[in-house]
Amino acid sequence: MQKINVVIGDMSGIVGDCVQFYFEFLGKDTAAEGAVVAYRKVPIQAICQVCGETFQPLEYDWSCPNCHNLSANITSGKELYVESIEVD
Repeated sequence: MQKINVVIGDMSGIVGDCVQFYFEFLGKDTAAEGAVVAYRKVPIQAICQVCGETFQPLEYDWSCPNCHNLSANITSGKELYVESIEVD
């Protein structure tokens, strides 16, 4: 195993460097030893329930930039999954 590609959403609470650290620790003496964990960050994205505008909320402002309503559904940013594994 050479590389594991992981997708991490900004709202997942997961820190990429921590994933690599724990992977190295847990992968010792296994087929995964020496493999690298590469991660791709996914930004938070939401859609307004009132006007349908898709937007990236700001850190302290989750209102729709179009209609300024606060009713929005999160459509991305919670992800945490293995996207692919590269092997020899």
